[in-house]
Order: sequence, then C-alpha cells, then structure tokens
Amino acid sequence: MLTEVVEFIHLFESVLYHPQARVVQWAPIYQYYRCLDQVLVAATDAIEYALPRRMDEPALMSTQFYPDGLTKWVTLTNDNFASLDEAVVHALHELSGITRHVGTCLLVPNKEVTDLLRFHLHPMSLWYVCFVEDFISGRISDDGLMLRHAALKTTQHAKKRILSFDIQAMELMVDQSWDISTHDLRLALCSKEKIMISRLHQSREALRVYLLAHCTMADLL
Repeated sequence: MLTEVVEFIHLFESVLYHPQARVVQWAPIYQYYRCLDQVLVAATDAIEYALPRRMDEPALMSTQFYPDGLTKWVTLTNDNFASLDEAVVHALHELSGITRHVGTCLLVPNKEVTDLLRFHLHPMSLWYVCFVEDFISGRISDDGLMLRHAALKTTQHAKKRILSFDIQAMELMVDQSWDISTHDLRLALCSKEKIMISRLHQSREALRVYLLAHCTMADLL
C-alpha cells in the first residue's frame, strides 16, 4: 500500500540531500514537509486503525445508517483509504512543483540526478501523470474479502522522454490484490505495512531536522 510512496519519497531525498544540491527557496520544501505529515496521519488512520478492526466491535455493530457491520466497515475503511490517496497525491503535487523549478527553487548541478528527478516528478512526465491517475493505496471489495492496490514503481533507468509502452516495458505498473477475508490476514498485512509507515516517520523526522538546521523563519516569508 505504501511501498511505492516510500520509493518516490526516497528518490526525492536522494536529490535534496545530494552533496551538490542547494535549496534556494525554502517555502516549497516546508510545504512538502506538511504534506508528508498529512500522509502519515492518513496512513495511520487507514492501515493501523481502520483496516484491522474486528467485525464484532460494538461501534461496527451499531448500524443505524448501514445495512450491516460489514458494509459499515467496508465503507468507512475505503473512505480512510480515499483520504490517504488524496494525501499522497497532494504530496506528489508538491514534489512536482519543486521539480518543475529545479534550477531556481532547488539547484542540483548533477545532471544524472536531475534527469532522474524530472523523469518521475516533472508535471509533464508520463510517470507522474500515470501515478496521479492510477494510484490506489487500498480499496476493499464490497464483500470485504479482497484489498486492491495500484501504483507505479520508480526506476533508476530514467530517460529524457518516456512513452506509455516504456512504463509497461520496465514493469513499473503495480496492480495487486490481497486476501483480507479473516482478521488474522488483515493483521498480517497491517504488520507489513507498518514497516512502511515507520520509514515515512523516518523521512519526516530527517526532513524536520534538515529544515531546522538550514532554514529560518525569514526563509519562509
């Protein structure tokens, strides 16, 4: 659910923390930090709280506005995943805006690193367009038995121009489904995804430390 999100965040970090990189405008970086915080909040709600719930919980058994507890759980959990989708796309938009202004907002003299960033995150990049259009952090089937996920992986083999068949040829498309028909299966899936949430926490903390060390309030005004 979060593997590909962690991938593109680490990609940006490899550019931001590159020895030759220099931030000129700090406000977009700070805005991205705030977006990353929202991704974490939404991920925690969807994966750590909503997904592993038991169907016999009193809160789910109370179904005044739903035909049954299962329908209530599926609906509310999918709402949580939709919020996560929105938060991830918002963060991606912020990174895309920064990438669009590489050379003014962020200086990265290393051409190979710059090309890799633009390949994925430039607003005109097909990778970026496809990710925004196709990303599904998680979507539970109506019967509550399966969880679908769709996203794009990053690649280290970036080209200046990418076409749709390039994405397919590099097998960047991810479309998978997990069996969540039992509580134990849901717990096992959540346990794996908590590793990704932990990595997001590490990324946010690293960026917080970086901002505190290099950015002043004056830089944000």
